[in-house]
Amino acid sequence: MPEPTFDEGLFQSQREKIPLSLAIVDPTGTVVWANPEFLLAEGPRHAAFRVREQMEKSGYWPPTVVEDVSKAITANRQLSLRSVRIRPPSAHGPIFMDVEVVPFQAWGYGPHRSLLILVDVTPTVESNMLSFLLHEYFRTSPHPIQILNQDHVMIAVNDAMVTAYGYTREELIGRSSLLFRHESVPSSFYENMWRELQQSPMGTWSGETITRTKDGTALPEFLHLVAIRNNQGEITHHLATVVDLRELKKWERKASQSEKLASIGELAAGVAHEINSPLANAMLIIESVRRKTTDPWTLSRFATLSDQLNGAARIIRGLLDFARASDLRLTELDLRSVVREAVGFLRGKVSPDLEIEEHYPPEPLPITGDRLQLFQVLTNILNNASDAMEGRGKVVVSVEARGDQAVVDVVDHGPGIPEANLTLIFDPFYTTKAEGKGTGLGLAISLGILQAHHGSLSARNVPGAGAGFLVTIPMISPPSPESASPSNPDGANPSSKVLVQPPEIAPPAVE
Repeated sequence: MPEPTFDEGLFQSQREKIPLSLAIVDPTGTVVWANPEFLLAEGPRHAAFRVREQMEKSGYWPPTVVEDVSKAITANRQLSLRSVRIRPPSAHGPIFMDVEVVPFQAWGYGPHRSLLILVDVTPTVESNMLSFLLHEYFRTSPHPIQILNQDHVMIAVNDAMVTAYGYTREELIGRSSLLFRHESVPSSFYENMWRELQQSPMGTWSGETITRTKDGTALPEFLHLVAIRNNQGEITHHLATVVDLRELKKWERKASQSEKLASIGELAAGVAHEINSPLANAMLIIESVRRKTTDPWTLSRFATLSDQLNGAARIIRGLLDFARASDLRLTELDLRSVVREAVGFLRGKVSPDLEIEEHYPPEPLPITGDRLQLFQVLTNILNNASDAMEGRGKVVVSVEARGDQAVVDVVDHGPGIPEANLTLIFDPFYTTKAEGKGTGLGLAISLGILQAHHGSLSARNVPGAGAGFLVTIPMISPPSPESASPSNPDGANPSSKVLVQPPEIAPPAVE
């Protein structure tokens, strides 16, 4: 292939029209001609300066680039360097240049020269970098994102979208976004959504909705839509970002539960105090009249009436326990010892037909808590387990550390909890027990006690068993070795030890 030739006269006449930094350099690296753009960018306003010296003098060209350009000019060979990052003369950010060295021979004869071309590609590089960053955000965002064409068909989805909805990327691309429509959401919702998006001055729409994953799970979400327009203002694509609201909804339910407990507690306290006095008077009158008769029929009626009043009194005690905002008497405890005492109390009141299996870690589980209130929580849960199996079966009590939490897991082998009731069992006055057997306050009280301890109480169904209740309480730093002794094997504060004797009235049963 013949070497390129150069019509210098034509070039000189057109140089002002060329938006590039151009220079003609001889084999010694001396600039013999340069256009104004090149002079402004690289050299003084006179000819006959050396490229290498000027590049080194500027102080912001990388040494390797200076060396490569000098060698290419001297050796009369072509060189192409793309997006060279040079240190800027100001603090406005880096400058990126394309550098070309093109050897030529003027008019096909004479000495060889090189055409040095410098092109500022900073805007292109910055645009590419921005595109890269936006793509990385799209790819790695924890929120599901999808790009739709104007027909609402998915043309791109990110990894979070695949994970959240359970489809593969191949199953999503080319499908309508209505693939995620949940049956509870009417079609009019989507019609209004797209219409409002088109009419929005900002070209955006945001709102809550419910979608459906591949396995049919309902996914509450916050959806944000953006209309993408071309230079003519026409909508060509849509960008949809999804925020999973399941965790937020769970915390909203907890907050609602706490507010409900507080309001019911205030009401319960007032009602209980109003009823307690006449109830006590009725009991005294019945006892007084019963002592004055020996008639069997009358005595049986009085016994029935006493049972009914005792049931009402039990409800009143539960209301007062539920409403009472008693101060916590906090001490350092080993949760293992509290659980052992609660299990021992249950063993003393159930039949031998109920098997209780216990699992404890060898190390203490140090917590800060009110021993009597935690004892009440555990006996409530254990009583529930016993009642669920009607005193026959097996209860497994497991105590362990999970991270910085002390955990008690109580699993019975009863019928379990209907799925529809799992979110209701902690509501005040909700009970599945027969009439007269429960007040529906035990679990609500237990939940309140654990929340006051910065812990939690949750229920679930255990495959192959029955219901499971999980208690978690934050642990504190383990006690020092000298705090444990033969007389204090649990390492707990001796002042917090309680000799548990069956009280005259057992703690209220869980309902």
